[in-house]
Amino acid sequence: MKNRYSSNTKLSPGKRESDNISTRTLCGSVEPSVIAKTKRDISAKRVQKKLEKDNIFSLEQSLQFSPLRSVKSSILKTSERESRISTNPSASQAKSPGNYISYIRFTKNSSQKAIKLSSPCNSPKFLSPASLTTRKLQKTNPKRTKNRVEDDKLWRKLINNSNGIETQGIFFANYSIYIGKGNNSNLVKKTIQSRNWWTVTEFKEKANFVWTQWKDKPFLGTLQCATDKNHKVDAVASLCVKSAQNLISGMSLIANSHSYVSLATEKFIPEMSKLHNKIEFNHFLSNKKDLFLTMKAYYNSIGVDVFEKVPLTFNVSIGEVDPEFLAFNEKFFEFERYKEIHPNFQNLWIIKPGEFTNRGQGIKVCKTLEEITALVTVSEHTFIIQKYIENPLLITKRKFDIRCYSLVTCINGVIQGYFYLDGYLRTTSHEFTMKDTNNLYIHLTNDAIQKHSKEYGRFENGNKLSYKDFQRYLERRFPEKKINFYSEILPKIKEIVRETILASYKKIDTNRRLNCMEIFGYDFMIDRNFKPWLIEVNTNPCLELSSKYLSVIIPSMLDNAFKIVLDCIFPPPIGEYIEFPQENRFELIFHEYVEGNKVEET
Repeated sequence: MKNRYSSNTKLSPGKRESDNISTRTLCGSVEPSVIAKTKRDISAKRVQKKLEKDNIFSLEQSLQFSPLRSVKSSILKTSERESRISTNPSASQAKSPGNYISYIRFTKNSSQKAIKLSSPCNSPKFLSPASLTTRKLQKTNPKRTKNRVEDDKLWRKLINNSNGIETQGIFFANYSIYIGKGNNSNLVKKTIQSRNWWTVTEFKEKANFVWTQWKDKPFLGTLQCATDKNHKVDAVASLCVKSAQNLISGMSLIANSHSYVSLATEKFIPEMSKLHNKIEFNHFLSNKKDLFLTMKAYYNSIGVDVFEKVPLTFNVSIGEVDPEFLAFNEKFFEFERYKEIHPNFQNLWIIKPGEFTNRGQGIKVCKTLEEITALVTVSEHTFIIQKYIENPLLITKRKFDIRCYSLVTCINGVIQGYFYLDGYLRTTSHEFTMKDTNNLYIHLTNDAIQKHSKEYGRFENGNKLSYKDFQRYLERRFPEKKINFYSEILPKIKEIVRETILASYKKIDTNRRLNCMEIFGYDFMIDRNFKPWLIEVNTNPCLELSSKYLSVIIPSMLDNAFKIVLDCIFPPPIGEYIEFPQENRFELIFHEYVEGNKVEET
């Protein structure tokens, strides 16, 4: 006879006997409703227990990988009665406040948003993403974390030694930035928010870093000057850096550069320091007139024809009676005679305002002397009259230019220059022709102009191409010439950029303001002989992400610039590090105590 109390049900793997309440009981038969209720209760308890565990782990993850950061704050009273956090700690707990947390508050930048913990945690009283890595539930690789911290220290030492400074570690670093409106300021804010030891402020006078679209003269006037500093080269430290074998993340682009040198260091206090994203006299690079005059003076001093680097240019200041305009008249008629012999030559000129313009504003393409004379005599501005490049290299019958970037820094009174190895091509929307000089969609590549064309984006996404796209085009279009953009064209562009910094470094920051940095946008054209020509330099290069490729290159460039300047003079709190999502792409091409000394010697 079968025992009514025995169980005929085999247990499934992972189940306990208590789960099979319907087939086994000590009290005889049980109502089905009671059995169902008991099973639901047991299942609910398991789910609740798992959720509590997941919530703790989820909170820790969000704190470590998000911009949330902990701050010292007043006690917040919990409203959850079921919380396991003790609101009345015992005497032993009171003696060791680090063992049990009753109340804590977390903030994201300046907004105060409370997150209430629902489980006890053995953490220090002031939590940070760094301290959470020691928690048992956090899955981290201690060796990898240690390597990242060491890499960050090496990177900061590499940059700071070249500026002659030594920063001290800070336990609770808290820096503030003022971000002015315009030119995709949201991108700047987003880049800053990835550094959770920075907060955004609306007050320039309280900010450690002021980022504005245009130069802020009042703020620059508040920065101290370092004209009396006399730095000394530390030859031993320079040799140690250049012989280092553990350089990663593109550090070799700086350490192994011929321009790198270490200076004798002095103490630098980050909390008391200021930084502006504009250099005081940047117009010697960014104004079309001053750039031309600066480059002309430099090339004349070293016996080089400036018009081997820039198109034939005349700077007209006082209209048609200006000696420069009279010289232009002679050259214009000389080209007219040449035109009679060579019918394909059109004698076109491009007229630009000499200062305070960008993004194609005020630019005209002219082919008669009457047009040019009318332009230069009706305005109070100075004008640049520049020979139009009539034999440009084309991409599918359309004009293009190359946009690249440089970073110029003046930290601790030391000027350095970097060249960003990635850039892009800007194409026009209409086929090239010299017969129509009024259609700017043919002649100017500026996004501010091209985006209004109905053909915008038809050939390339956002009328933009990468260097790799350009190299593939060269290989398809000119297979017999075997042109390599990276080894034949880009080095020439980089050299011209270096010469612009070398020509202007004594002028752009004569007061040696503490401290400044600036990202410049350079525009180059390539002719049919694959020769690059410098067209202009921009103090406010567009940061708008108008194409898929720009959505990659511009944020990377900006973050890379911040790693060189911001993260080195304003270090993160002790225990945290700056992770390199990609390799450094800024190459050091100028140092005041290397190239600058050579110029003075000659």
